[in-house]
Amino acid sequence: MKKVFIATLASLLLAGCKSEEEKMLEKMETQIRALYDDLAFKNNSTIDFFDLQILSHDMTDENYLDTIRLSDNAQNAKYWVDVMEEKGEESVRLTGEYESYKKVIGEDEQLTQIAKEKAEQANRVFNECKDSATFYMKNDSIIRQRIIDRKSPKPVHRLKAHVKLTTADSNTNRKENYSETEYYFFDDNIRIIEIK
Repeated sequence: MKKVFIATLASLLLAGCKSEEEKMLEKMETQIRALYDDLAFKNNSTIDFFDLQILSHDMTDENYLDTIRLSDNAQNAKYWVDVMEEKGEESVRLTGEYESYKKVIGEDEQLTQIAKEKAEQANRVFNECKDSATFYMKNDSIIRQRIIDRKSPKPVHRLKAHVKLTTADSNTNRKENYSETEYYFFDDNIRIIEIK
């Protein structure tokens, strides 16, 4: 009888113990929920989780994260280069109009002054776009150099999860449904790594 009791007790203890992997995945799930709760708080919203299902977990490294950052950075750089080209053409056109008005009707005329203000504004916008494009181009170089210089990249947990939730704006009660499969990245201490 004593052996049966000990065997039953041992099987209950083993069944109740979670593996290290299960404990880690639970911590990751808690971190994901906390991430969405923080976003809801910052946006003055409430959040209701319907499902958070972990689909897969594997390991990668810091260089993988930097390649994702490079891709995002390239998209941003392309956007600002395209806008810069558009605004550059507009700036040239408006500057030409200003110069024409100045030659034909004079510098002090109201129409000339309006054209001058439009040209100056277009030039300021062009320069802001140029600064943004330059920022992303420099950032690209920094990320690439960081990958080259890294001798032993730190390991990173990659988790694929399906999240299904509803947010409600606290001011308007407007609700939005969200159902997506996303990748989340965690360091060795199971803290979420933001990819920015």
